[in-house]
Order: sequence, then structure tokens, then C-alpha cells
Amino acid sequence: MPQGATNVQCLVAVVADEGSDLPEAARASLQILTATLAQLDGQIETLVAEIDWRAKENEVARRLMTIPDTAPGCFEKGALHLLIDSTGIKVEGEGEWHSRKHGGSKRRVWRKIHLGNDEETLEIRAVEVTLAMSATHRCCRIS
Repeated sequence: MPQGATNVQCLVAVVADEGSDLPEAARASLQILTATLAQLDGQIETLVAEIDWRAKENEVARRLMTIPDTAPGCFEKGALHLLIDSTGIKVEGEGEWHSRKHGGSKRRVWRKIHLGNDEETLEIRAVEVTLAMSATHRCCRIS
């Protein structure tokens, strides 16, 4: 008998088949289990339908569903292989402009940016910017 969550339908079929070589004591216990699974499937279908309905009624949710990779099934491709690239970037803010115009300290502000690209499509999937002077960072998931 195959095991695991992916083989539940096989187990349900064996329990329902009166001609299978399943012992009657086991069949009685498994019938309770399969009835509970059927009830849970019904509840899940009801909840999914309600979530779909509420998402269609909500303007923000409708807009989010138009963004690529947020639609149902976007993660069914399997494992995501990321290519990580890190580089330093010079940040020019008001202080940089002021020192260039009026002179003064030549202190530069640098940040380290880490990009996670999808190996297949080369789309940017994650971005992390690390401050030069501290261990704190800001992480942003893009897909």
C-alpha cells in the first residue's frame, strides 16, 4: 500500500472496495477516517469558494491578482533556484549634493545590495539592502 498524503485517494478507494484484502477491523477504523477526510474536503471547498468571492469583491485583492506570480498556481513549478549577486552602490542624498556644492567632508555613503534572480527567467525575486555601518538590513520580496 503506497503511503503519504499524495496517496490518500488510493487509500479511500481500497477502504471503499469490499473485495480488497483489508481486515474488517482496519476497514471499520479507516471508514471513520475517510468520512472525516471527505467532510474536511467539503469544508475546504466551502472556504476556498468564500475566499474567492471575497477576493473578487475587494478592490485591493483584485488589483493584487493582476500582478504576475500572485495568481493561484504560481508556485506549482517546484523548487526555485536563485542566483545571488551582491554589489556596492553609492548613495547620493542631500549631504552628497551639499558637500559637492559647498565643499566639506568627502565622506561617501555606501550600501550593499543583494539580488536574488530566478535561474530560469532571470527575474529579480528578492532584494536585500544592507547598511554599511550596521548589521541591520531591509529585505523585500518581489514576486
